[in-house]
Amino acid sequence: AIHVVNGVAVVDKEACKACGKCVEVCPKHLIELLPYDAKYAVACSSKEKGPVAMKACTSACIGCQLCKKNCPESAVEVSDFLAVIDQEKCSGCGTCAEKCPKKAIVAH
Repeated sequence: AIHVVNGVAVVDKEACKACGKCVEVCPKHLIELLPYDAKYAVACSSKEKGPVAMKACTSACIGCQLCKKNCPESAVEVSDFLAVIDQEKCSGCGTCAEKCPKKAIVAH
């Protein structure tokens, strides 16, 4: 269910069985399980401050909190300079992705 595109693991959600093996074996702890019906996800896992994170990735979350401030469902929190979406609260409106200046929040 996983293939690598440009050095990044991409999950085929139709083939994924949610067994969690990929989460367990990822040496950098970059993979997380999301609900099948999740509408949006944070495509970044860096907990570094903005300038440091941006050196490693052009779409790194910089912890600016615009997603959190604009989410009408209060489904986004920012902790350790990283946005986290509470999938149970998320209505899928897309405001978080729209407001993210680094495009670190993507449609799932």
